[in-house]
Amino acid sequence: SDTPPTSSSKPKDIIHDDICSICFDDVSILDSTTFTICTECGKAMHIKCDKQLYDAKGLSLEARQSCPICRSKFVFPGSEEEIERLQRWTLRGRPWAQFLLGCLYKEGRSDFYITDYLSKDKKHVKGVKQDPQRAYELFKLAADHGHHHAQYNLGAMYSNGEGVIQSDTLAFKYLKLSADQGFGPAQYNVGGFYAIGEGVIQSDTLAFKYFKLSADISK
Repeated sequence: SDTPPTSSSKPKDIIHDDICSICFDDVSILDSTTFTICTECGKAMHIKCDKQLYDAKGLSLEARQSCPICRSKFVFPGSEEEIERLQRWTLRGRPWAQFLLGCLYKEGRSDFYITDYLSKDKKHVKGVKQDPQRAYELFKLAADHGHHHAQYNLGAMYSNGEGVIQSDTLAFKYLKLSADQGFGPAQYNVGGFYAIGEGVIQSDTLAFKYFKLSADISK
């Protein structure tokens, strides 16, 4: 579950179940640009901590490019290894894995080549075919477990009719679920729905409320 602990000092924040595996501090998952998750063990770490690990000259290159908890090598985003890892966690009902796997299917990725950092050999990586319907199914699983970003993505898919039948009502429903968890982009979009009365009764008061919530986060 991505529900923050009741003892958290940030009740409006969403805290990962596990503390950062490097600095042992809480990991806020409201901003996806501040953390990363090892797709082998599911542990989270701050990106700044991950960078510090990579820059640690006293460690071997292999250690610096491996998870400090499970010791598995970090794999390239969209690679077969990552997809297999995410599928295993998805079957175990982990919302973060359902969301990340959904993102891969939503965007799709062509085949590509990478250079192995140890052997220096070039390796062919098979991409994943874009599949909006599969992306929707995965986002829905994660959203039903309260994953804020999956809720936001579902709202966007319903708004655009991507992989689903277009519905302003359902778009608003999922965007508001995400917004009420404190996700700034969702708050901004909910404000827009209230402002023009799409999928909900028009309300300047509520539009202002959600626009301000989003603005306060971005300060």
